[in-house]
Amino acid sequence: MRKDNKSVNFLNPLDRKEFDHGSFGVIYENNDGTLTKVMRFDNTSPYVILKIRELNLENFYHVLEIKSNTIKPTTKEYLQAYRMEKILREDVDLLEDNNYLISNIRILINSFNTLTDNYILVNDLHEDNIIINKDGMHMIDCESYRYYPEYQVEQIKEYNLRKLRELLYDVLSVRLNRKCRLGFLKQVRLKELFNNPDLEEILKILEPYSSVMEYVKKKK
Repeated sequence: MRKDNKSVNFLNPLDRKEFDHGSFGVIYENNDGTLTKVMRFDNTSPYVILKIRELNLENFYHVLEIKSNTIKPTTKEYLQAYRMEKILREDVDLLEDNNYLISNIRILINSFNTLTDNYILVNDLHEDNIIINKDGMHMIDCESYRYYPEYQVEQIKEYNLRKLRELLYDVLSVRLNRKCRLGFLKQVRLKELFNNPDLEEILKILEPYSSVMEYVKKKK
């Protein structure tokens, strides 16, 4: 359930317990069920996370509050912590449901293109930073994304969609390996599919099939 934007004392250590941790910060669970990420370093600009909150991207986590340093007007501003909704992982078989997979990939493509339009480059994309459940495939931990207004939009688009394609391949490849321990030829088929640089073309290739498993089992 999505929490509203009502302010809570999310920096009070008495109101939270440690939930998870990563390279960029420690995540705590607040008493109201939301999460707080406290940054490890003072070199992250708050601009991108503020922008992502403003854009309200589909299939991205929802940022509720942001805390940055306000010591002096002359001090470079950096992100200290932010509060976000808690999204739970669920068991979704991505290899067996192309309707779910293709619709969520298209949503992510649209959201990544919105990031591109705002000169934001994605970063730190890996399986731990995408939460999959029956409601969708949700990108999290976006504070490491970067704002590059000096780059050309086409450069950013190529980079962002390539990173998304690589992430999706990794997510599917791990699941295929778990399901088919000796499925070398199936992994080759999946790799060949995602070697295509055009995500939309990949989706068009998958659309006639009911699932990724049906596609990788098909003989050439």
